[in-house]
Amino acid sequence: MKTLSGRWLFVPFLFIILWLTGCEGDDPGQPPTSPPQTATATVATPTAAVVEQRPENFYLIATDAPSRDGTFTDIDEFGTLVGYDAELMALLADQAGFEYEFVVTNLNGLFPAVAAGEFDMVMGALIIEDQPPEGIVYSEPYQELGQMLVVRANEIAIQGPAGIGPGMRVGVVANSPGEATARSVLNVADADLVLYMSAASAAQALVNGDVVAVVLNHMDAAFYTETYYQQLKIAGNQTGRNAWLSSRAYGIAVAAENVDLLERLNGAIEALQSQPDYSQLQMNWLARQVAIVPGESLIGTPSDEVVIGTTQALSDLDPAATVPNLLSWEVKLNTMTGLFRFDADNNLDPVLVEFINVQDEGLIYTISLKPDLTFPDGSALTAEDVQFSFLRAIRQGNFLLNGFLKDSDDDGFADTDSIELLGELSLRLVLDKPISYFTSVLATTPYFIVSKDCFPEGLAETSTCGGLGPYLIKEWLPGESLRLEANPDWPGRAPATPRIQIRFYPNSEALRTALENEAIDIAWNGLSRAEGAELEAGTFLGWNGPTVFKSYLVLVEDDPEDPPAERSPWNDPRVKQAIAMSLDREALASQIFGESRIPLYGPIPDGVPGYAEQTQTRNLEEARVILQAAGYSAGDPLSFTLHYLNDGRYTALEGEYAALIKAQLEETGLIEVTLEGAPWETFRPGSSSCEYSAFLLGWPPVGQPANFNDGMYWMEYFITNTERVCSHYESEQMAELLVQAEAADAMPDRPEARYALYAQMQALWATTLPTIDLTQEFSYALTASTVSSLRIDTMGLLRYDTIGKQDPSG
Repeated sequence: MKTLSGRWLFVPFLFIILWLTGCEGDDPGQPPTSPPQTATATVATPTAAVVEQRPENFYLIATDAPSRDGTFTDIDEFGTLVGYDAELMALLADQAGFEYEFVVTNLNGLFPAVAAGEFDMVMGALIIEDQPPEGIVYSEPYQELGQMLVVRANEIAIQGPAGIGPGMRVGVVANSPGEATARSVLNVADADLVLYMSAASAAQALVNGDVVAVVLNHMDAAFYTETYYQQLKIAGNQTGRNAWLSSRAYGIAVAAENVDLLERLNGAIEALQSQPDYSQLQMNWLARQVAIVPGESLIGTPSDEVVIGTTQALSDLDPAATVPNLLSWEVKLNTMTGLFRFDADNNLDPVLVEFINVQDEGLIYTISLKPDLTFPDGSALTAEDVQFSFLRAIRQGNFLLNGFLKDSDDDGFADTDSIELLGELSLRLVLDKPISYFTSVLATTPYFIVSKDCFPEGLAETSTCGGLGPYLIKEWLPGESLRLEANPDWPGRAPATPRIQIRFYPNSEALRTALENEAIDIAWNGLSRAEGAELEAGTFLGWNGPTVFKSYLVLVEDDPEDPPAERSPWNDPRVKQAIAMSLDREALASQIFGESRIPLYGPIPDGVPGYAEQTQTRNLEEARVILQAAGYSAGDPLSFTLHYLNDGRYTALEGEYAALIKAQLEETGLIEVTLEGAPWETFRPGSSSCEYSAFLLGWPPVGQPANFNDGMYWMEYFITNTERVCSHYESEQMAELLVQAEAADAMPDRPEARYALYAQMQALWATTLPTIDLTQEFSYALTASTVSSLRIDTMGLLRYDTIGKQDPSG
């Protein structure tokens, strides 16, 4: 059956500009004040030739185009009639078995022509009247649109029309039945009526708090209140037609005598309304389902979703990115993985690896992948994806690959053949030198595996492809939210909570408000310990993770290649020992930072793989003996300036912290300390150029995670980069231990030899003091009482798959 739904006819008489009356974008009886710009059409009544040419089972349909918003009828750039009516008639004709053609004409005064048989029907968003024009009948409604009052989800005052009063701003779609309803049913004055160009714009305004309510057609209202139920609802929580403030029914006009056509139309309308095509057509034209930015929940969080609030920014979702942003690494850890992966208990899991063999004294790693692993895009994870992922990161200049894999020409970029394919599920990695902890490095973000079918070769910072991880990335609205869902193809332990949402807040005040209003379940990396203590006094819970940040003292020795005019006191190792002995780390931690810090006596924080316990008791008497032996006295004390950051980059307590260090040192009676605080822009060049004699620093740098989860990360930099650190530390014994530790047994299930060497390095650290480590800070999260479990790893990353939540109603 040939259906001419895409064709329409210009009748060649009078040329006029047309406007549709009675459609969703119209207010009947209110003609436009200016002509539409999209199309013009000709017409009057059709010629006799047109009428006589109609064959049997062919109908001529009068319509008007374009409608004000193009919803029911419009003319596209190719001159084709489009819109809800045009597509609906195609379905009706197919259902009833007839052919047709549209004639674009002016509907004013057209009904007599239909009654006389010059047209067979009129379809132009006609509102069914109680009393049709003479000689005309209407079909059964092919569409009904009710108008509903939508309010914010936490609204309690507005339960219906009676809740709308003077001075209350109400939003509507301009020139829509909703506008007419707001005026006639709600009695909204012009000054209080806010006009929007679309239902999405009106809904967004309501979410933003620009209006107290909006009037939408029932399909738009259903979409926005069901999709964004945490933000919007129907006033009074009414449902169905009971919530309709007004309604309009749209039908097709035919001649009263044309009973056969009327019955065919009614039968087709009834049959069509139960078919999927009809529902899809409504969504395409009458309820466009345009997404909005929902903002935070106004009614608490769902029982099957954990909402995490943070003041940190999410910089990217590409593992090849070179900026080690703390939150970005955290999200990638929860949505991707490397060949190896640390679990929340610091166990190194070969999550993607079936077999590994380390050869040539630790230079070559032969790896076989587990079979039947699948990326979120549906593609299989193969050795080609591993090679593709590593080469992407290498080309971006990522140190964690270029600094470890073979670089035969020393150009700073790993060789492409350092990653060699051996088969579909096997490959070989070649290192530049033996690194015993390399499998720990393989567990870090730059080594995460992504699909070659989803990621480009270049950087894709905004990609939501993700990788093979505990969660799938469902939606990322930068600066607003990130939504994740549990990955059914994840080969590890299933996440404790099926859905995670991360919401981004501009400051700690907004974050705290969201937690107190139950819009989030967890406040993460944004509230101070003092704020946390206030909230913990109520119903909120505080969670300490491992210590992931250390504060240390750098004592700047003379650079041996640049003889100074005066010898630095720190060139005498006895003086550095006296400083270390004079400090009461327990008091520094507890008196200044309360429960947020504990003492640190060595370079590696507690709990990091390879940590060996170190202790040192404060001994002022021994410190005095050492200082006196070094030539200092009460009349000629050891004098130096201690520099520290005073801009809150570390904490707001750095001034008090430095003052207590000064007081402790001066208790010897042989030390005199001057304090000098500065902001980062002043402090950074002064410390990095070795201008300062002594200064306080923190590690890792603010906003960054540890590069990899191993004790070597906390030691190697301060041994091999002493000029950059400005300590100018040198120790042949320490250098030899470092070489031995890097060359130790590299098999991931045999770290004992490496850890034994780490213990020797930490013991030597306590006597030679590359740095004087002072305190270590816990990671910290504040949660609602419904959060039942939560784990933070030793890199300071929140493990989303460990977060459990109780149903408050249960």
